[in-house]
Amino acid sequence: MERSPNTPERKPLLIAHRAGNDLDRLEAVRHLRPDLVEADIHYFRGRLEVRHMKTLGPIPFLWDRNPWQIGNPFAPRLSLAELLQALGPDLEPMLDLKGIGRGIVKPVIAAVERYLPNRQVTISSRNWRVLPEFAERPWARVIYSAGNQGQIRAVQRRLDVAAGVAINHTLLSPELVARLRDHVPLVMTWTVDDPELWRRLASWGVNGAITDTPETLSPSFEA
Repeated sequence: MERSPNTPERKPLLIAHRAGNDLDRLEAVRHLRPDLVEADIHYFRGRLEVRHMKTLGPIPFLWDRNPWQIGNPFAPRLSLAELLQALGPDLEPMLDLKGIGRGIVKPVIAAVERYLPNRQVTISSRNWRVLPEFAERPWARVIYSAGNQGQIRAVQRRLDVAAGVAINHTLLSPELVARLRDHVPLVMTWTVDDPELWRRLASWGVNGAITDTPETLSPSFEA
């Protein structure tokens, strides 16, 4: 690995939001050379699945909101192993771990160490209980995700084991970003699709943009 996950970033990171959830989308953004390709990981019936859609607990009915949609429960589902093998040497995954249990931890560690040995991998989750074990792995850059003010207050007590945080941009302020950067090298935010918004956030010290439109935002990250 080129650097420790906890060393300061030399430049802001461009994160292609959900681009790892679909292999066609992964190939479409590859030429943009995003710093991270984000993918949503679920542990369902003993299998690591890559998808944003949720199930109804153990029932394989797939649904999502924003926008509301229903998925075909019988359609093939992308596995984490398939995603990791498709990345190639030029893309780093950001695995956003879903669910509330800890059963996902050991299977994800095993998959990463099998398919991406000696590669850095970013691990994020709002289920903070799964993150300390990843922090012990030299390849893991651990990101605590927070989606509301209560979580932001709580996450500031856990930053000793974090490489960074990911917070909705509507919850950020220059003062909060400064406090966070005093403790972690990386402050990511979602979802940033407007270059003008990104310039404002970057001026506060935010150094990771999670975007649905890396095609639009990537010129702002060119050296």
